[in-house]
Amino acid sequence: VDRTLTAKQLPSLASVAKVSPQARCRNVAPQGAVVDTAFEGGLLRLSELGHNPFGTACAPCHKGVISAGQVGTPAERGIVATKLGAKELWSPASNIVSPLVFGCGDGAKYLCAKRILEWYRHVRKLDFLPTDVYFFDDLATNIKSFANTGMNAHQVSCSTRDDAWGLCGGILQEVQLHKGVSFCTR
Repeated sequence: VDRTLTAKQLPSLASVAKVSPQARCRNVAPQGAVVDTAFEGGLLRLSELGHNPFGTACAPCHKGVISAGQVGTPAERGIVATKLGAKELWSPASNIVSPLVFGCGDGAKYLCAKRILEWYRHVRKLDFLPTDVYFFDDLATNIKSFANTGMNAHQVSCSTRDDAWGLCGGILQEVQLHKGVSFCTR
């Protein structure tokens, strides 16, 4: 979620006009006064990808979320689930009972992806091959962990970075159904 489906938060509604040039992101969608508790916290801004996940090459895909964070507030969870077209409740990584997962630590997201596949198999009676799984994240550590799993993983938020993390979140063009694992090149 954080810096993939979202962009770096704003500290307050009053700060919108005073956003630093590096935090000005094209095509982000501020979500009013909805709070995003990730990192230093602030007001939720959906990235281009978070605002329009059905505008990607993965529009017909069954979607899920694996967040290292808590996807902090009920309002934020509701917005993300709605954008993804998900009706299920969020579940912690320790007890995955839906494709919406929070609290799955960085570097362990491939394990949560495997458990989401099991959920789809047992609950929805949908059996996906690992090679048909596509994971997108802003953090290289999470992408690297998918190597040798048979699943595909690609780093996003490549054109705008905030140290190791994305700044403006994923963009639509970054979601491609390419096999393998790939990283930002800059």
